[in-house]
Amino acid sequence: MKRVLLTLTILLILSTCKKEDDPTVVVNASVADSSMGSIDFKAGSYAVGAAVTFSATPQSGYTFVNWTDSSTNQIYSNNPLTLNPDQNTTLVANFEKTAYNININVTGNGEVQKQVVGGGTSFTHGATVELTAVPADQYSFFYWNNDPSDTTNPKSITLDGNKDFSAKFDYEVAKNLVGDTFFQEKPELFLNFDLH
Repeated sequence: MKRVLLTLTILLILSTCKKEDDPTVVVNASVADSSMGSIDFKAGSYAVGAAVTFSATPQSGYTFVNWTDSSTNQIYSNNPLTLNPDQNTTLVANFEKTAYNININVTGNGEVQKQVVGGGTSFTHGATVELTAVPADQYSFFYWNNDPSDTTNPKSITLDGNKDFSAKFDYEVAKNLVGDTFFQEKPELFLNFDLH
């Protein structure tokens, strides 16, 4: 009987100690700037080594960059990201404005310069970019995007995605012969105009 009691006592002690011996870690996540994106994650205590998944969703016009562990400064690029933490962990989701391409197709001799209004060199979401058509010697800028009525130069655009533009240059003498007024009143005559 004493052995049975002793065995039951040991089992009772072991069962109560087991709960205390199961190690847990505290796992949290946040975003560096909530206006750029959000996360899908439930913060709390997890068993050491348990799989924990973090998911980040950027707002329109933004792109997910990476996760940063605020304790170790380790960086993770996967999204969603699954970890098996063995220590308290806090991740921060980092986003940035989406970068876009501005592609210019030039017809004739000239170039198009691209400049971010207000400074900077990044063509990112919401940026205003000024396109300036610069003709080569003895050439004139005629129009944008095969539209003889679109002659504004420089031309300002606001970026909300990748952009494609065309710029038409031709001999300056052609424009001088007819004058700007005729050119603007009869644009259809110049859609395929080429003195080459």
